[in-house]
This record gives sequence, C-alpha cells and structure tokens, in this order.
Amino acid sequence: MSEGCTRRRWLAATLGASAAVMLWRPRAGAAPASGGAPASRFDGFPDKTARRLRNRVELWRGYAARTQSLRARYTLTRRTSLLVDPLVVTGTLVFVAPATLVLRDDAHVGSTTRVVGDAVTITPNDSSAAARGRESPALAWLRARMLTLFAPPPGDNDPELAARALLEGCDVSIPKGAGMQLLLQPRAGADAITRALRSLRVRLDTMTGAVSALELEETLGDRVLLELGQQQQNLDEDVLRQLIDR
Repeated sequence: MSEGCTRRRWLAATLGASAAVMLWRPRAGAAPASGGAPASRFDGFPDKTARRLRNRVELWRGYAARTQSLRARYTLTRRTSLLVDPLVVTGTLVFVAPATLVLRDDAHVGSTTRVVGDAVTITPNDSSAAARGRESPALAWLRARMLTLFAPPPGDNDPELAARALLEGCDVSIPKGAGMQLLLQPRAGADAITRALRSLRVRLDTMTGAVSALELEETLGDRVLLELGQQQQNLDEDVLRQLIDR
C-alpha cells in the first residue's frame, strides 16, 4: 500500500472509535436557557464531566484564538490488519485561516493533500496530476473537524460559540488515559458517516492547548495516528506563500 494511498484513505475518513472510553452524551433537544438564550453545549452532562469538557475546550480555545497560520512537522502512522508493520509517513502541515490546510509528505513517492474550504485535492509528489477527494458525508465530517481544530474560534472568541463550533455534529466524551483528550464521534443515527468512521480522538498539549495528535479509527478497525511537533504560529506572509505554493 503506497503512502499516497494511505493519505487518501485517511482523508476519505474510514476510521472509528476507541474501545475504552467513558461516554456521556448530552440529552437530545436540550431546552433553551431562560430568556430565550441558546442552551450551553455542555447541558445534559453530569457536573464533573461538564467541567472536564469545558477545561479541554478552553485549553484548545486559548491556543486556537492566537492562530492565524500554523506550520508543524507531522508523523502519520497507519495500522491495519492487512499490514504486518505499520506504515509511517513524515511531512509538513501548514494551516492558513480561515480554511486552508496543506499536508505535504517528505518522500518523493508520497503526496500533497490540500483542503481549501469544501475542496480536497491529492497530488502525488512525483506527478503533476491531481485527484479531487471523493465527496462523502464522512469526508465532510472529517474535513470540518480538522479545519475547526486549527482555526481561530468564531464570535470574538466567545467561549460558548467556540464550544459549539468545535463540537458541532459530534457526540463528545473523555477517553480513559492521561493528558487532555477529547473523543469526537459522529452523532448517533448518522449512518452515512458511521459506516465509514467511528471517531476522532484529539490530544491537546497540556501547557499550550495546541493540537498535538489526532487519531482516527475506522469502522473496520484500522487506525491512523497524526502526531504534530515543532509547531510555529503566525508565520510571515512570504514564508507562508512559499509553503502553500511550492
């Protein structure tokens, strides 16, 4: 299986949920708060769980609010029952607000993936031919999650609007284990998405709030882990142009 195929399958969103999680789902159709204001995104969770979720969202919001652009090094590891050893790819991630995300593999036999708004294109590094990503509900769900995770929160950094943007279209839980993590799953009943994927696990840097890792688990059991390091925020325009256009 080629590295380009690995990226294509990852962005096609065929991954799923962790087996060991503590899952609390908010009640469907929570009533608006008094005075007609929208209910909090955390309504319906037990108090302790709501506090833990708020802590994680606030940690993410603090970092994302300062991010107009971002460059990071990544290691992508895919584990599948079809391979004896995991497939590992390294590369560079570039984000430019509001909705441009580029993942460029280092290897000549790898690929470059561009997400610009609703459009996804994948170009082999050794070819000028580009293929648009196959549109699907699962791809749209994953694309929206990734763009939101790296983008500044909406609404003048309002905490509740930030939480709604980050968790839109998701059931959210806190996985077992150390660190500041969130498990985002497609809403119950979204069969067109859950046939392809179960969840996206988000790991945040406990000091800065930066996204340090994303783990996508496919419905059929395969997992893809994207680990990020050497993050740099708000690069000069000339540097960004070189990174995006090369």
